[in-house]
Amino acid sequence: MIRQSVALRENAYDIYIREGLLGDCGALLRERFGESLPAEAVLITDSNVWARYASPMRDSLARAGIAFKPLVQEAGEGSKSLRNLARLYAAFADLRLRRDGLIIAFGGGVIGDLAGFAAATWMRGVRFVQIPTTLLAQVDSSVGGKTAVNTRAGKNLVGVFYQPALVLTDPALLAGLPAREFRCGMAEVVKYGAIRSKRLFESLRLAPDPAELCAIIGECCAIKAGIVERDAFDTGERMLLNFGHSFGHAIEALGGFHRHNHGEAVAMGMTLAAEAGERLGLTARGSANALREVLAAQGLETDCPYAPAALLPRMDLDKKNSDGAVRLVLLAAPGEAFVRSLDRAALREAMGGV
Repeated sequence: MIRQSVALRENAYDIYIREGLLGDCGALLRERFGESLPAEAVLITDSNVWARYASPMRDSLARAGIAFKPLVQEAGEGSKSLRNLARLYAAFADLRLRRDGLIIAFGGGVIGDLAGFAAATWMRGVRFVQIPTTLLAQVDSSVGGKTAVNTRAGKNLVGVFYQPALVLTDPALLAGLPAREFRCGMAEVVKYGAIRSKRLFESLRLAPDPAELCAIIGECCAIKAGIVERDAFDTGERMLLNFGHSFGHAIEALGGFHRHNHGEAVAMGMTLAAEAGERLGLTARGSANALREVLAAQGLETDCPYAPAALLPRMDLDKKNSDGAVRLVLLAAPGEAFVRSLDRAALREAMGGV
C-alpha cells in the first residue's frame, strides 16, 4: 500500500492508495478516529456510485462497527449548487450533525467538492474523509482541501480551503468508470507531468498500463502534496496546479457545463496555454506539439471549438486574476511551469492577436 503524507501541521493527513482498499475503509476509519468516531457518520455520495458500490461500502463499515446515514445526490455537475447545498444543511439539521461528527465524501470531484464545502461550513467545520471514485478525484481533487460549489456566474466561485482528515483511494473502483471519465482523469495526470515531471510526461506517450495505475496515482499525489505543503492557500506555487484551467473553465462555461467535461476542457486549455507561451517566446518551441501528442495518446481532443474572442470575457472571473491582469500558468518546457501575469493586450497577443 502506498501511504503519502500531506504535512500541514495541525491539518496534516494521510493518503492511502491500494487496490481493493474499499473493503478495508471501515477498519482504516476506525484506526484513524478510534473512540472519537460519532454514533452515526454522514456519507454523501451520488446515485451512480451508490448503485454500484452501496453493498461493499455497507459491508466494510459494518465490519468496523460504523453506523452511517447515506445522503445520495443526483449524479452530475448540477448537484454542486447552492440549492443542493441548502438541502444538505437541512439534512444535517434533521440528523443533528454536530461539530464532532464525521462526513464521508464517497464519489468523484463533484461529491468531494460539495461534501467538503458542506463539512467546512456546517457549524464552522466538521471532520470529513475523502473516498474518491474517479481518476480525476484520485489524482487531484480529493487532495489539497479545495472545496466549492458552482453559481450561475461560473464554476467554483464560492468555496473555501478545508483539508480532509484522511483520503482513502482504491484504484479498483476505476474499473467501473466510463471510458470518457477515465480520459478526463488522464488529462489531470498529463497536467502533473507537464508542470513538474518530464519523466511522467514522456511516459504518457503510451496509454497507461492498468498495473501501473497505483504508481501513477501515487506520483501525482506526491507532486500535489509537496506543492500544497509549501502553498496551502493558492497564493504562489500552488497556482501551477491550474495549468490549462484558466482556458479550461472558460471552455466548460461556453459549453454550458455539459458539452465538455472538466478533463476535456483542461486538455484543450493546456494546449491553448502552451501555444500562447510559444507565441510570447516564453515556452520552448515544440512544447505545444509535444503536449498535443501526449494528450492524443490518452484519447483527448486538443482543438478548442471556441474563438478566442469568446473565451476572453469568460476568463475575467478567474480566481488567479489580480489588478486587471490575467495570471496564466505557462510552460517553460514540458516538466517545468511558471505563472505569468498578462494584461488584456498581452493576452490577446498570446491568443493570436484577437
